[in-house]
Amino acid sequence: MKERNESLFEKNVQYLTSGWKLQDQVEEMEEKVNALEQEQDDFKNTISELCSSNQNLGRLLLSLKEENLALKKLL
Repeated sequence: MKERNESLFEKNVQYLTSGWKLQDQVEEMEEKVNALEQEQDDFKNTISELCSSNQNLGRLLLSLKEENLALKKLL
């Protein structure tokens, strides 16, 4: 009976320990997910800024082409 109780106790300790380890792993994964989500948001912001800059550069290029055509007509 005593050996059975000790065996059950050891199994309970192992079960609790593995549960704690799993909880620690879950918390670590949640932190990694949060960090990746933040990184994804940062990339989205960067992409948005680059798109805006690209549009501005496109407008500038068009304006320069129009100026170039106007100058050619004057010559």
